[in-house]
Amino acid sequence: MHSAIQAALDRQVELERDIDRLCLAKFAAACGACRGKCCRANHSSLTIESWWLRNVSMRAHGKWWPDDWQGHAGCAAQGPAGCVLKAGRPTYCWSWLCEPLLAECADCWQVIFYVFISELPAEIAQLTPTTDLLQLDEADVAANLPLIARRLEEAHGLLAEARTLIDPAAGQLDKHRAALHLLCRMPRILHGLARQAILDRIAGGQV
Repeated sequence: MHSAIQAALDRQVELERDIDRLCLAKFAAACGACRGKCCRANHSSLTIESWWLRNVSMRAHGKWWPDDWQGHAGCAAQGPAGCVLKAGRPTYCWSWLCEPLLAECADCWQVIFYVFISELPAEIAQLTPTTDLLQLDEADVAANLPLIARRLEEAHGLLAEARTLIDPAAGQLDKHRAALHLLCRMPRILHGLARQAILDRIAGGQV
């Protein structure tokens, strides 16, 4: 594998690990106590079948899936302590924010931040309106590598900017600027649940 592709895979690993750490720090207890069914059997299959995700996960974990993964009734990535994947997850596994988790967000800045990071992997995977990174084979990844690398660096930059929203030392003006930029850059984060959570906090003065 070309070293430039390996470098791009490693940048994806870094991004997902950062997002995972931020999510665990905020929601580990709530998710651990939940009896919901976020994990589906086909989610880990999507990682194994996608050239990009499979190689991202291998850079992070080596070969993590069992040889009989197609016969598993549940998600093959589920271990005794939860998901074994800290990188290489399908975008479905990141877009998980639900009402109980949004209720854990103290103000509208936290809502915007956590919704943003939950949607960031899906945002960068859509390279163009017709090109989905997760559907590309190795040859297509190589052909699109300059765009992939740019999108990954942009994602790292956006994540750094987004951290302003949860920084206790950041001023309100800086938070307003960061939130406006993120909302303009990724309108998809204003989905129904997120929009209502933001409006509820504005109405309650939680800004």
